[in-house]
Amino acid sequence: FVIGDEICGASKGERLGITEIRTIFNDRLKKSFSLKELADMAMEKYEVFHIVMDNRPNDTVFKTWEKFLPGRVALLNEKDVKYISEVIITLMQLTNGMPRETVMNQWPADVRRIVEKATETIRFDGPAPDDPDKKEKGGFFERLFS
Repeated sequence: FVIGDEICGASKGERLGITEIRTIFNDRLKKSFSLKELADMAMEKYEVFHIVMDNRPNDTVFKTWEKFLPGRVALLNEKDVKYISEVIITLMQLTNGMPRETVMNQWPADVRRIVEKATETIRFDGPAPDDPDKKEKGGFFERLFS
């Protein structure tokens, strides 16, 4: 999970530069990476989501993240940050194939409205939850740590 309200790398043409990599991670790589390259590498092994701390789906920040993580950008209003754990739990459960109605109904009504709004832009284009190929890969943690 990545959380923020800024456009990563926009001032650098949507790239994470060699200088930033060295300064932040102390890695001495000889190439920069586009945000798309980084997202694709992460998505090879992990379920990647970005949570934008705002509720404006037409906002430039949302559009930029949605470009790189289609269907994987949640919108949480800053005033609702205390519900971020519920949003993350919901995303994990949805990723594991639990029915959206079941997942949402676990929350009290006031929390449910916030979580539903935060996750309304999330799409799962993979196999259906009862798809035997998905079952073979296991649940969220089995896929994460295998």
